This record gives sequence, structure tokens and C-alpha cells, in this order.
Amino acid sequence: MHCFLHIGVEKTGTTSLQNHLYKNQDILKKRKFILTKSFGYPNNYKLSLISSNASKRESPRRYLNFLNNPKLNKYRILKRARGELKSANEKHKFIFSSEHLHSMLKSEEEIKNLKENLESIGFKSFSIVVVLRPVIEMLRSRISTGFKFGNFENPVISDPWKDKVPHVYQIKSTLKRWMNIFGNENLNAIKYSYELLLYDFYSLIDSEIDINSLIPLENKNKSLSFEIMQSVFLNKEIIEKNLVDKKERQNLINDLINHYGGEANQNKIYISEESQSKFNKAFKMDNDFIHDNFGFSINSVCKTEEVQRINYDLLSEINHYIERNVL
Repeated sequence: MHCFLHIGVEKTGTTSLQNHLYKNQDILKKRKFILTKSFGYPNNYKLSLISSNASKRESPRRYLNFLNNPKLNKYRILKRARGELKSANEKHKFIFSSEHLHSMLKSEEEIKNLKENLESIGFKSFSIVVVLRPVIEMLRSRISTGFKFGNFENPVISDPWKDKVPHVYQIKSTLKRWMNIFGNENLNAIKYSYELLLYDFYSLIDSEIDINSLIPLENKNKSLSFEIMQSVFLNKEIIEKNLVDKKERQNLINDLINHYGGEANQNKIYISEESQSKFNKAFKMDNDFIHDNFGFSINSVCKTEEVQRINYDLLSEINHYIERNVL
């Protein structure tokens, strides 16, 4: 049996693609593609949990609790997966998708754990699929996602080396780890384009699939306008004082998105020409590595601006909404 592993990266349409796969699983089944539920769905996040050493490394007691949790116990999950695979034959191909495979598995040992876990339930061959985009654009999207989870940081893009670069942005070193475990020839990369994501993905796994016969890709992640983020950040002290539970803060963000978000032309955190140039320079080695191995560039060429555009009327309106609903 063959295994396709879509490992992200984050902020490249992963949520939309995962939902799309499960909505179309009946059609995919006709092409011998199987989706499972043992590892969670539509995001197969449990694959990263049972392969990561993070819990063991950071907290031995937490690791023991993890092993004893019936819903997260590695051996029970793998046993359940074997049950889902028992009727499959050599012609079947399985698709697993989780951006956490890229973001959580930070060492070759953990990636090797993943491979061994999958081999233990019957997989003999693998294709790794990763979607890549410019780091500065991932960072902009990541700040927005942070707000959705109740983490309110200043909605500006800092210099790339001002703080320690997060693991998820170290594209060259992380992809080399995957290549070392699964083989260079088994790692396939796609340049991120939301419009072409389905076409590029299916071209890799089965070019004979008729994309027009599938349920269309649906964007599940509503964007936050810059004005929402700026208003929330300016009122951060008030919000965190009155909405102590993070879930309450998340509900506030969802309310703001429903009232003031979703427009196609809404303002984003701006990217200046200087910032874009700095990021492209800082990640030149990563870009060269991607170009040499996959034939495309992840240098940012998105629209740049001189200053942050702000809709002050909207900003004021959101501030009043926060005051009314939080104080």
C-alpha cells in the first residue's frame, strides 16, 4: 500500500484542502484513494502526536498521561488504524494530511518515528507532499491566526532576524530532515497558489482525477482585517482583564469577523518594499535550496506599500463595538 503524506506547511490552504478531501472521499475511493478517521479528521493531527517526543521531553508526567489517555494512546490509535486498513490491498493509496506533521516533528528522530508508525500498520512506500510560500506572507497570515486563538500581538511585521526564527520558517533544514528519512525522490513540493492548489495537488497524486467532478475547494478560514487586529491590540488590556477565559476572547474575535470581516478588499497587515527585500535576503539559502530541488522560487513578489492603509471610520466603529460588548 502506498501512503501520500501532505505535511503542510501552515498557512498554505491546508484547512481548505483537508475539508475538500473528506467531502470528496466517495469520488476519490473510485480511484483507489482511501481516507481514514483513526488519526483524526479532516486534520490527521494524531499522527504528529503519536510520533512527537515533545510531551516526553517537556513533561514526563504529561507524556505518561498521554499514553494512558484512551483517545490519544498511540497503540490504540495504531490498532484502530490497522482495522481501517485491513480490507485494503496493494492497489489502494491512502492520503493523510496535517500541517502539524511539519510544525511539530522537529527532529529526524521524530520523523523516523512517524515512518515507523506508518510501516507498522502496513505501508511500504511513501510520497511526501509539501506546499510552500514566501516566509513574509506566511508570517502575515500567522499573526492573523494568532488573533483567532486569543493571542493579541502587535499586528506589524518585524525584521526577519529580530527574534529567533520559528522552526516552521526554517524551510531548508526541515525539508532536508524529511528527505533524509523518506528519500529525496519521495518529497514533492508545490508552490502555493490558492487558485491552483487543487490542480497542483491532484497533478501530483493522480493526474487522471477530473477536478471538475469534485466538490469545489472552500475557504474555511475567514480573514481578519487590519482594522480588527489593530482595534483588538489597542484594547488588549481591557479585553484580557474582562475576558479572562481564552475561549471568550476567541468568541469576541469570531463576532468581530462576522460583523466587520470577510470583504475581498479588506486591509491586511502591510508589507513594505524594504521588509520584502529584507525577508528575501534573509531566506536566500532556503529559496536557493527550493529552486535547486523543485524548480520554483519562494521569494515574495506580493504587492508592497509605503505605509499601512487604515480605514479610520471602521477602526472607530470596531472600537465602539469592543467597548459595548466587553466593558
